[in-house]
Amino acid sequence: YGASGMRVVFPGSPAAVLSDLLPEAFTPSDLHEDPPLVMRGGNFELVASDDEGELDDLAAMALASACASHAPYTTCPSGVALRFEDGSTYSGAYYECAAYNPSLPPMQAAIVASVAHGVSLPGGLQNDGTVKPALVDAVLCELDDAMVSQQSPTEAVLASLTIGSDVRLRMLKVNLKA
Repeated sequence: YGASGMRVVFPGSPAAVLSDLLPEAFTPSDLHEDPPLVMRGGNFELVASDDEGELDDLAAMALASACASHAPYTTCPSGVALRFEDGSTYSGAYYECAAYNPSLPPMQAAIVASVAHGVSLPGGLQNDGTVKPALVDAVLCELDDAMVSQQSPTEAVLASLTIGSDVRLRMLKVNLKA
């Protein structure tokens, strides 16, 4: 069936098929790529700057996510890794859309990964009465000279999730491998 056969129901109206509502929808198949670019995974080979030294596990996770980015249009890969107080870690890569906006920033991808694994954000009480683990560390990995930087939006989301704490975004600047 696929998405084009999905039935959409609006209150007070008969059900409609999505392809009837969007007869000229733009889909990955319109890019004439097989498989679609977003399904191929990242192919960025990135290296940390010499002054970064040995990477800790969270920075290495952010780097791996940046390498997995789908950024064929801007070629500005980025990745985020998050650590919670219970020790759990989650990461996310940047995924560009052919229309550029909306794309999925790496911070939101990392949040989706954490929520998919049962972590509710931000801290507080979960539905079962247990305390939600607080976010205690975050790393953003991006190109040193990125034309499109994820730093400001990542810091804004991080600030909204860590109100009243001193969690700061750590930056890992990288370069494309020569």
